[in-house]
Amino acid sequence: MGAAAFQRGGGEGVEQTRQRIRAELMSRAASWRTRNSGTPCLSAASPSRREAVRSAESIIDVRVSDFMRWLQARGSVPVVRQLREGAELARQAAVDAAVKQLARGDDPAAVIEALSQSLTNKLMHGPTKAVSSASEGERADLVKWLSRLYPGQLD
Repeated sequence: MGAAAFQRGGGEGVEQTRQRIRAELMSRAASWRTRNSGTPCLSAASPSRREAVRSAESIIDVRVSDFMRWLQARGSVPVVRQLREGAELARQAAVDAAVKQLARGDDPAAVIEALSQSLTNKLMHGPTKAVSSASEGERADLVKWLSRLYPGQLD
């Protein structure tokens, strides 16, 4: 099952994925043969074989968990892309305004100050509007999330 099936929501869960992979590995392990004799490499009941299976299962568990975390993180890509595109539009508008001010001969220090204030105001407008218009319960949740988004700025 590929990543697309998981993203569509019709895929199997983590435990089903682990079980399917384990079953496949056990099937392959049962058919392992030495290159020369064609006899099984290890007895299915041998301690070495059981330890090898446990080790393989542990590796599978770690890799499936890593894959599932990666796959879940991929779900945030469209949101991150939209946030970056919005920030880029704000940046470009601020730069365009600054270039026009410089072209008409405005003081460069004043232009840079105006650019930084404009960009800061544009980027902070959404979060500050959300906090100020939220109910008391919503505000507490927003402040918690904003503290996570802007560590060290809110205490």
